[in-house]
Amino acid sequence: MSSRRDSAAPGFILLPVVLALSLIAVIAFLLNREAATELEMTSASARGGIAQFVAEAGFRHQLWRLNQAGCTGYTDLPATLFGAHIYGASVSATQGSPVTITATGNLADGTARTYSHVNVPVYTAVTTTVLQPGAAGEDLWLDASNPTWNFGVDSAMRANNNNRNILIRFDLSAISSGSKVTSATLDLYLENLGGTGDTVMNIHRVTQSWQEGTGSGSATGDGATWNSYDGSGLWSAPGGDYDPSVAASATVSTSSGIYSWDVTALVNIWAGGIVANEGLLLRGTESRIARFSSGDHANATRHPSLTVTSACQCGNCQFTTTLSAVGDTWIRGNQTKGTLNRVRAGVNNGGNSYYPLLRFDVLSTIPPGATILSAVLRLYEYQQTGAQSYSVNAHKITQDWVEAQANRDNASTGTPWTGGPGGTYDPTVIDSTTVNTGDAWREWDVTPLVQEWVDGAAGDYGVQLVNGPVANGTNTKLRSREATSNQPELVVTYSP
Repeated sequence: MSSRRDSAAPGFILLPVVLALSLIAVIAFLLNREAATELEMTSASARGGIAQFVAEAGFRHQLWRLNQAGCTGYTDLPATLFGAHIYGASVSATQGSPVTITATGNLADGTARTYSHVNVPVYTAVTTTVLQPGAAGEDLWLDASNPTWNFGVDSAMRANNNNRNILIRFDLSAISSGSKVTSATLDLYLENLGGTGDTVMNIHRVTQSWQEGTGSGSATGDGATWNSYDGSGLWSAPGGDYDPSVAASATVSTSSGIYSWDVTALVNIWAGGIVANEGLLLRGTESRIARFSSGDHANATRHPSLTVTSACQCGNCQFTTTLSAVGDTWIRGNQTKGTLNRVRAGVNNGGNSYYPLLRFDVLSTIPPGATILSAVLRLYEYQQTGAQSYSVNAHKITQDWVEAQANRDNASTGTPWTGGPGGTYDPTVIDSTTVNTGDAWREWDVTPLVQEWVDGAAGDYGVQLVNGPVANGTNTKLRSREATSNQPELVVTYSP
């Protein structure tokens, strides 16, 4: 699963729209009640009602200001002219969320109304996230004609109303748990539609977990089929378990291209933890078969995508992203190892240590000023030499280096390691883990180092792994970014 996170200008951009609509409503009310401010008001209750509407406009204006403030530096809204009247508002805190807003509306004749809203949520930057299944993503179709066949890696998916269904699931971990989803759009590329004329395709919420599988029209036993959700466990009803309520609909025609479904409500209940995210099911309303491109199509522009726009509540924003290595190698004498599908840690028969180097492009993903809540470096160990288990320590690299050129003596061609042969790194151990104990993921907590990179307190040159005491000839292999599976990861959870 891959994701791209694009930042937008600070502030909850929908609020100016809400404010504008609120003000228009108030103005319309005032015009109707006052005949453009010249109608004589005949009762105290009418004047009080209008003052209440003016105060409401002040509340909306203040809320808009707070959502533009970036979660800090809140100030009161001073007296502001509103036609012939005046509104103002105060806020109970200078940062964070929720807050109390007290708004006042004053009419030209002196009539005033004041009221307070408590526990008002304040939101920060709007974020747009585009999610797509990758080459091994989670999308497939189910075929009643071949009820035990899996189609997990087919380049196309088919749906109609009776014997073909499409399943798609997106990883929503990139959406903050404290977010308010303001829009979510599913885009699918239609390759063709049988018959003539338009037809309606409906989205339903899947209620049972499932596996994509590795089949392209075969009984692989490892993924969902018409009969089974994972190759062995049976659906409650053939064709998939789903909520019969229609979550979204779109009309498609015989013209190929991208078609969209508004799934905002569905994504909101997933993101809010109201129900588990088991994905969505696409089903037609006629027997005509619609064929859509899958996440395994050779043309990536045709892959399914889910575009989510959200705003997270101040003090409650957490994003988790998994970064892939942009460079990795291991030091072994004067040889360069940057193109191999592995790195090695430990000691060879001659007593020389193997030192893996890894780098991740943190600064292009994590925004400046973010608070790093956790950062875990993960490498997959898959082959051991020697019976002794030993520790491998994570250190901060303090000199730039080039993957294809680094070796024991040089960080890059013609540039020696300033720390001497074996690399330039801070001697302080960030974290340590034990290896040479079997095939498994190994993890190092590098939270303080990633925080330094984000704060600009240290250059983002990566992590060097240095073994502790170990006997000669004892070392382990770990997957590198050139491996076909289980590549290195840096899993970062942060608050912007």
